[in-house]
Amino acid sequence: MQHGIRKPEQEGGSYAEDKSAADTKERRNMRTATVIYTETVIHGEEYRNGYEYAQMRRRQQEREKRRRQRERERRKNYFIQQKICGVVLLILTIAACAFTGDATIAVITVPLGLTLVVSKRMWLINKYYWSAQEKSREGRE
Repeated sequence: MQHGIRKPEQEGGSYAEDKSAADTKERRNMRTATVIYTETVIHGEEYRNGYEYAQMRRRQQEREKRRRQRERERRKNYFIQQKICGVVLLILTIAACAFTGDATIAVITVPLGLTLVVSKRMWLINKYYWSAQEKSREGRE
């Protein structure tokens, strides 16, 4: 026998035996193919479910990342606005002292202006202040 070529006179056997052996082998291959197909379909569905879940999580994470970025920008803008108000208050104090010749107002406005410029605490009360206070209350409760 050479590499899968079978000669009937060498091994003996009839055509019917060859056909039944081929049918058995074919049935075995079909069963194997069916099992592989079934496992592929089952695992394919699991794969699709897992892929869809991963896509959903990725979209949620991207939304959360954008939300955090917007919040950081709002907070940054709030403190920039606070610093600008502090600088304007200091400039108005200097102008008032220069024009009136009286520095009594500086007793209040200079410490307040400097506090607004250098503080990391929220001193200005606006919409962002109230939304931040509401979020901090929700976090505590």
